[in-house]
Amino acid sequence: MAAPVASGAINRHALDAIRALNADKGEALVQRVINAFVADTPAHLQTLRTALTEGDTAAVRRAAHSLKSSSANVGADTLAQLCKDMEQLGRNDTTSGAAPLLTGMEREFHAVRKSLGAILVKEM
Repeated sequence: MAAPVASGAINRHALDAIRALNADKGEALVQRVINAFVADTPAHLQTLRTALTEGDTAAVRRAAHSLKSSSANVGADTLAQLCKDMEQLGRNDTTSGAAPLLTGMEREFHAVRKSLGAILVKEM
C-alpha cells in the first residue's frame, strides 16, 4: 500500500464550530485548539511508531483514536481518516500495512500544520 499524498486540507466548518462555542473569544479559542493540536500531535505519532515497533496493537488503537479525534476537531479530515484506518488495524489486532500508513499520517500532519499556520496568520 503506497502512502497517500499529503493534502493538508482543512475543513473550515470544524474551525467555525469551535469559534461558535464562544462568541466573544472564538478566535482565541481556535488559536488555543490549533496550538494544542500542533504541539501534541508529534507525541501521538511517536507513540504510534513505538507501539508499531513493539507490536502493541492496543496502544496503536488508543493512540490512533486520540489523534483521530483531535484531527477531526481542527478539520484535518484526511488525517482523521488515516487515523481511523490505523485505529481499525489496532482493533483487528494487526500491524500489517501500518508502516506506510504511519508515513502517510506523518506527511499529512506536516501539510496540515502548514495549512493551520497559514490560517492563523491570515485570520488572527
